[in-house]
Amino acid sequence: MENLEQQDLLLTTQSSNSEPIPYDLLLDIFSRVPGKSIARFRCLSKSWRSKLGLPYFTELFLTKSLALPRILFAMQVNKELLFFSSPQPQNPVDNSSLVATRYKPFLNYYPAYITPPVHGLVSLHQRASKEWVIYI
Repeated sequence: MENLEQQDLLLTTQSSNSEPIPYDLLLDIFSRVPGKSIARFRCLSKSWRSKLGLPYFTELFLTKSLALPRILFAMQVNKELLFFSSPQPQNPVDNSSLVATRYKPFLNYYPAYITPPVHGLVSLHQRASKEWVIYI
């Protein structure tokens, strides 16, 4: 028991030299975290539950999560499956160009069947491995 108290004191002493992160910045960071993680964080303590349950945070979270919908698309080039993501256009009449971000390859290419997206999920069926892989 005494050892735990010493460790706690040591952690408190070491962390007291650093500046605390401003509350608004913490809320901004948490507003960018997936909802499932927020639900887990709310279970950590009463303090976290109350802060992450504030109406202000809920509104901020919903605004951030809906602010930048993205489009995921894939294409095959020379037996390589490439994945790209781009912000979804907000105004279809606007002639502005979009920039797509390429994801690093994370699959060895095998012929695959790609299903249409459902609520942001896309599944790939690789014929060689006979497995279904789901991507967000």
